[in-house]
Amino acid sequence: MKDCTLYFASPGEPSAAWAGRCEAVLTEANERKARVLGRRFRSARPPRRSFWPQALRRRALAGADVVVAHLGPPAGAAAARRFEADLEEARRHGIPVWCYVQPPGEERILDPSTEPLIDLCDRIERFGPDRYHRCPGPEAFPELLLAHLLDYLDGPLPDAPPAALSPLALGPAPDDSLPPDLRALLLAARRFATEGRLSRAEAVFAQAAATRHPAAALAAARFLGALGLLDRAERCVGQVLEADPPPERIRAAAATMLRLADAHEARGDLEAARRLVRQALDLGGHREASAAQAAGYARLGELHFQAGATGDAERAFHEALACFEAAGQPAAAADACAGLGNVFAVCNRIEEAEAMYRRALTLYEAQGRREARARLYGDLGILYRVQGRLDDAEDVYRRALALDQADGRDAALVEDCTNLGNVLQEQGRLDAAEGLYRQALEIDERLGRDAGVARQYANLGVLYQMRRELDHAEAMYRQALAIFEALGDFVTIEQVRAWIASLDAQRMTSTGAAA
Repeated sequence: MKDCTLYFASPGEPSAAWAGRCEAVLTEANERKARVLGRRFRSARPPRRSFWPQALRRRALAGADVVVAHLGPPAGAAAARRFEADLEEARRHGIPVWCYVQPPGEERILDPSTEPLIDLCDRIERFGPDRYHRCPGPEAFPELLLAHLLDYLDGPLPDAPPAALSPLALGPAPDDSLPPDLRALLLAARRFATEGRLSRAEAVFAQAAATRHPAAALAAARFLGALGLLDRAERCVGQVLEADPPPERIRAAAATMLRLADAHEARGDLEAARRLVRQALDLGGHREASAAQAAGYARLGELHFQAGATGDAERAFHEALACFEAAGQPAAAADACAGLGNVFAVCNRIEEAEAMYRRALTLYEAQGRREARARLYGDLGILYRVQGRLDDAEDVYRRALALDQADGRDAALVEDCTNLGNVLQEQGRLDAAEGLYRQALEIDERLGRDAGVARQYANLGVLYQMRRELDHAEAMYRQALAIFEALGDFVTIEQVRAWIASLDAQRMTSTGAAA
């Protein structure tokens, strides 16, 4: 059994509770996955030992596979020096350092007593650990560590140093109209953020936001949103709106809300995303058919559609379409038509869906948007297959395939080949379908897409089973099954196993008929 040895480093004195959590994480990782693979996680340095002689500490660290560094409560200067010495020793030995930082938090970020922790975090960020993670609270550290240990068993994790934020994520730079001291603070905070010095940037943005100037609050909101601290970011925007700001600040606040809505959507919190988009639209009012209003309605339509609120989605897309047409934006109007088509298709309003898709296609063609056309041909194909209009489905899938093939969009080409193969299979044209599945298989293999490869093997298995080539079908199914088992796709695993079992039943039926 091969051990993976972890050295736990912390600048503070480890409490019994913290040490117990570390040990519990190792135990759970061993029970859930490591033991099955013939491996084991263990600690090089018992987390409960708050002090070791330097020689023993260095010996334990040199034998570690990974150093897990956790920065939490403020530490004394001597403990901080020992902690940083451990990290430098790890670097000297080429040992990966995983760093988990627990920032002071909103209520303590401006407390002078937290400055030593912020300064230590800043030095560690400049040190550049191999992996860097910000923990919103003490409970997040063991959860993150467990997830990373389980992933580590599949192979070394890729480097993830502190993420430097782009100027685009931070929004517009502070302008010359701001008070000089405030502008200097915001410029410094932006510089720290773009250098990946996130702890120092957070502290300086908080200092700027404490002035309660709307520009500072919005800048802090964009920074906090980029870090995923969305509740704090929303409070900063609320601070701006409470001050009865001028129209340009209201527009900036609405734009920031839309950014935060995107972050909520990325987390899967569609309700929060919809709430923020609605608030942004309310800030802009409903009087103008402006491009910004139209974009907000289109965004809201997408979110309603994802959440399954088709009635709300239809109303939002209709609002967006009217605004885009009034503003003379045919490209965005085409996307709104496609969105409405999707809503109608889900609601089984087939004729309305087809009409909207066709309207969008006409606009896409006039604009020369080939990729959008190919994607919409695929949507039309689904619509036609549901109706049993296989000839029409074949026609639009071939149109999509021709566009994606000419433009070299391999990932889309896989879907085109698979969709067209399915139609041909339903028509009984099995040889032509097999050629398309094999073309999709070759592309998935070239792109290294294991799930796609498994799907194509499964498609081939179904096709061979239809031909009554049962041994070939089983070979395809078993290749698909092996990949799905490696991926942990348990739902599909059960489906493929059921297909394999159906082969045995089919063999028995064939034998009985022959007898």
